Amino acid sequence: MFKRSLAKQVLPETVGAPGQHCFYASLHALLLRQGVYTDEADLYFLCNGLSISYKGNFDSFGLRPMADLLSQWSTNTQVEVKHVTIDPSLSKRNDFLILQDWSNALENGKSILLHLQSHCLNFHPVYQNNPSKGHVIQLYGLDMKQDEAYVSDHFLLEESGHVLSYSGKTNLTLLLEGISEYAYLNGNPAEELSVKKVIQACDLHLEQFLQESWSAYAVLFCDLDRLLDMDDEQFRASCDTLYYQLRIESLMHLLQYTEQFISRYEGLMGGEHYTDLLRSDLYELRQTWKRHLLQLYKIGLRVNRDKLPEYIQHSLRLLAELKAVLERMRMTVHQVRL
Repeated sequence: MFKRSLAKQVLPETVGAPGQHCFYASLHALLLRQGVYTDEADLYFLCNGLSISYKGNFDSFGLRPMADLLSQWSTNTQVEVKHVTIDPSLSKRNDFLILQDWSNALENGKSILLHLQSHCLNFHPVYQNNPSKGHVIQLYGLDMKQDEAYVSDHFLLEESGHVLSYSGKTNLTLLLEGISEYAYLNGNPAEELSVKKVIQACDLHLEQFLQESWSAYAVLFCDLDRLLDMDDEQFRASCDTLYYQLRIESLMHLLQYTEQFISRYEGLMGGEHYTDLLRSDLYELRQTWKRHLLQLYKIGLRVNRDKLPEYIQHSLRLLAELKAVLERMRMTVHQVRL
């Protein structure tokens, strides 16, 4: 029988340092709860987070459906995932069945990834005081009598730019109103994910990125000349959106996770002697891109159209540098023998 309250079955969730991305940090925590230690950089490559496409829409650049990322995860790990898509606009959807599925998963010792709109979270004012965005959190308990869900937010981005973490209660009714998809592991992952699988995934997805996704960045930056035809309000909004998409959803995470991956597996890549220069170049490039993207934000804030042509050309030069560094990275990973 479906239990209306699971308050006694809620296990405390310990949230340490904030993660680097809401999806990868939540997946990392989900695995850790099931006794599997990984690293966000591992998960980034196992889920093929590098893969992006661009079809002319600034607002969606870098965004990947959670279903796609988890499908890549299953392909690379052979661990089955149950994924359910929900249409938040349906007024007659059966929340009872959703809660029943969550309850069964929780009773079996699993936690659940929830992809939702951030306005439905009431545990921090940043989610009510800013435009709603897609966000991924971890569900680890329910108390339906009190209309509460127990969640962990591993990437709570404040307006100041600081990232926090949260573990505790949120309103269940509100949460259900904003949910668009959820997932949990059906299979039992190994205690330690195979290093061989992680290295192979990194090798394969770096190759695919260099052949396919890299050009999406080049086309995007060339497309910045479209900003010149926008009015001031559109110009500001588009620059702000692109800054967020590149900093939070795509480019900066590519640089950060790649640098982290090298540090994690430098022993397999020939040791510090072979990886120090590569890691140093990635670090310097990441700092350069951080300043460069901030410049785009300032151009938008000041509606400084005159700076755009030079900005586009500089972006393309930095992309060429990025491609060269990632080609070296791929060559180094490809030569690893396990």
